[in-house]
Amino acid sequence: MIVVNPEELPLLEAERAVSFLKRLGARVGAVVVNRVLRLATPPPELVQKVAEQERLVSEIRRRLGPGLPVVEVPYMAREPRGLDGVEGIARYLEPLVEGGGVWSS
Repeated sequence: MIVVNPEELPLLEAERAVSFLKRLGARVGAVVVNRVLRLATPPPELVQKVAEQERLVSEIRRRLGPGLPVVEVPYMAREPRGLDGVEGIARYLEPLVEGGGVWSS
């Protein structure tokens, strides 16, 4: 599994990591796009940021995720901490477990 924020530099770093893992013979089983802003009606100061993230999520799916499950974890108001925080994120990762994504051979 590779985790990437929807930003230019993290996407480039993730591409490099995936390429390196492939050369080692390691399989990337899924892509998790972290800290995604999904706002039906973003405030004016976030319109450009939301649009840029939407573009980059599409790029991540195209460049990292062909044939792989891709899930999005939304931007959280607070950094997840403790069991409650982990459980809050785990629900977004459930499709990977249910579909066999990361752990299938």
